[in-house]
Amino acid sequence: MTGKEKLDWMLRFLIVRWRFIHRILGMMTKYPNKNVKTIGVGVAAGAFHLVYDEEFIAGLTDAQLTYVLYHEILHLVLHHCTHRKFPDQKLGNVAQDLAVNELIPVENGSCEPPLNPNGSLLGQHVSDYVKQAEFKEMKAKQTAEYYYDFILKHAKKIKITLKGLPNDGKTQDNHEGWGEDEIADIRIKAEVDAIQKQALWGDVPADTREIILAAQVRRYNWRSMVKQFFGAMVTPGHEATRRRPNRRLGYLLPGSKHVRVDKHLVAIDTSGSISPELLTQFLGVINGMLDYLDIDLMQFDCATQEEPKPFGQHRKQFEFKGRGGTDFTPVMEAVVKGRYRSVSILTDGQAGAPQKPNAQVLWVMPEGCTPPVDWGRVVTIEKYV
Repeated sequence: MTGKEKLDWMLRFLIVRWRFIHRILGMMTKYPNKNVKTIGVGVAAGAFHLVYDEEFIAGLTDAQLTYVLYHEILHLVLHHCTHRKFPDQKLGNVAQDLAVNELIPVENGSCEPPLNPNGSLLGQHVSDYVKQAEFKEMKAKQTAEYYYDFILKHAKKIKITLKGLPNDGKTQDNHEGWGEDEIADIRIKAEVDAIQKQALWGDVPADTREIILAAQVRRYNWRSMVKQFFGAMVTPGHEATRRRPNRRLGYLLPGSKHVRVDKHLVAIDTSGSISPELLTQFLGVINGMLDYLDIDLMQFDCATQEEPKPFGQHRKQFEFKGRGGTDFTPVMEAVVKGRYRSVSILTDGQAGAPQKPNAQVLWVMPEGCTPPVDWGRVVTIEKYV
């Protein structure tokens, strides 16, 4: 059986157990190219393509080919191919592979990672990193941003390069043909929405579904929102002053003084009327905001379930507390007590009207829901059913 014949057969077989993979693969144009030496997914003008080396495909077992296709699909639905860019893109490729491989359910004889000639796992895996003392604190099932920052921080500390990383920092697939593509992003989100609404996930684990759904929310244009709503409120930690000399150059250049940095609160409604799917979307919103703004996070229902504290990194999983009724009073009290410049409230709005705080207010709500007040700005996110 040739590599092309094997791939065609596998694409038909996947519908039996892996309907989610089959569905996304159906959006792609597939063609062989011996120059890629492996396999890779790319985007161009809103369209998707799967490029593969027939010899590479022919050399895989059915279980390994399932794993490889799962890997490529996750790159698409997590939007790695269409908008995730890093200053060091080679390290970014490693981080994106780590984020993807941690979500693939490995099953003997059904879904198995390919092997290197020496018998080790091909590609990037957290299990390889934690064997090394400098990476032993690395967590599983995190975002590509988490892995990028973690490796960059620890690699600098011990002065190693990509060649010093597990598997020499090599990825198992081809990441060429990736770039900003808003149309492709919209198409992927629409397809994931359809899969969720029609229950076409197949054997995709529940925690992986939540991560994929959260990734779709991140495509809300938070860059524009931050510029419009938060931009004017973001204050630098220091400002120039001529009354204090520069430490190195005296009065030739102005010195600086510390100024109070504005604080921003995000309050997430964890009451019983908020579904687990909506909480997952809320987490995606918070991750998206974190790309542009330092925030404190609190949880509330009819009372404060978790006091405001810094939300310092992207997370794919989060422990939500509460599930009672809803009361916005604890949020407004936290705004006053913490002297916050703004508060973003993630809720379905099913509670009485609170008193207006002396802060900018942003309501983030599922479609069909409205705030209990007529003040503040509103952002609507699509509600999964």
